Amino acid sequence: MDSRDNEKDHVYVNGKKVWEKVANGFNNCSGWSGKGPADFPQPWGGKQAQHVCYADVTVDVDCKDKLKLEFRSDINQALADEGWAF
Repeated sequence: MDSRDNEKDHVYVNGKKVWEKVANGFNNCSGWSGKGPADFPQPWGGKQAQHVCYADVTVDVDCKDKLKLEFRSDINQALADEGWAF
């Protein structure tokens, strides 16, 4: 996550929400697994991983023939200002 102001990110498996987390701030990674890698682009010209946080998440779900994965976010600003990835 980068430059976030309390939007939620969500993961759905087969239409059921299995994960949700609030992304807040951009100078700390409070509540996240840690800061991003040293070679990750820094859009704000900051030091290594100053604005980039990540979360390691494991979710167990019933597995059938197919899994439909959906990644959603409540980001409400332009891609050049806020972002998240999986």
